[in-house]
Amino acid sequence: MGGPHDLLFLRHFPGNEDFPVETVVKTAPPSVNYNESVSSDFISGGDCQQMSITIIVEGKNDRSRLRRVLVPEVEILCTFGTLNTLKLESLRQKVGDGEVYLYMDNDSSGKKIRGILRDAFPDAGHIYTRRGYAGVEGTPDEYNINQLEKAGLEEFIIYPEPIPF
Repeated sequence: MGGPHDLLFLRHFPGNEDFPVETVVKTAPPSVNYNESVSSDFISGGDCQQMSITIIVEGKNDRSRLRRVLVPEVEILCTFGTLNTLKLESLRQKVGDGEVYLYMDNDSSGKKIRGILRDAFPDAGHIYTRRGYAGVEGTPDEYNINQLEKAGLEEFIIYPEPIPF
């Protein structure tokens, strides 16, 4: 904040009580009348863009498992176990300039896919499941949450309701 044309907005994220709002600061063009409401187009578009977060996993069951603990704004893409030039280019286009994380199974095919994706996305963050779990889809939510926190994604996690005593 600081300029005479800075506006502060709060966006609400229903269902996420730990982080229910996000603060957005926008610089209004001089034509904005401060006594009138500002359109939602102004709030969501223009010069204020949140960095997109994408997690790449192997399959749809992995995606379903992670979707349970992540806000909908996090995109989860699948390799479906195969990678070729066309698939890699498609993933690159979908990720764009956003932040990307790789979360593969801890088996030989997961390690092979991670190696290929590591070359395609050299700045990617890496999330690992524990050996002994049946892949990402067989990893308990608590462990997934712990790994997502280690990756610095706390603000995107949907934490489960605490069990009452």
